Amino acid sequence: MVNEESDIDEVKRLQEELSVKSEKIYLMPQGISTEQFRERQQMIFEACIRNGWNYSPRLHIDVYGNKRGI
Repeated sequence: MVNEESDIDEVKRLQEELSVKSEKIYLMPQGISTEQFRERQQMIFEACIRNGWNYSPRLHIDVYGNKRGI
């Protein structure tokens, strides 16, 4: 999960180091609330587009909120 721009740099480094194909990489925003996701999603989504990665929302948080066991 991604919090900030430096996490994107780490993903790039690991992708190169481990020779992972771009289509195998999925990023999702870190957080426990819809508001926290919205703060980060644009930056993450744009990084995914630039690098050919996949974006994955945390749909269960949007639907159920921060509940355990969902």
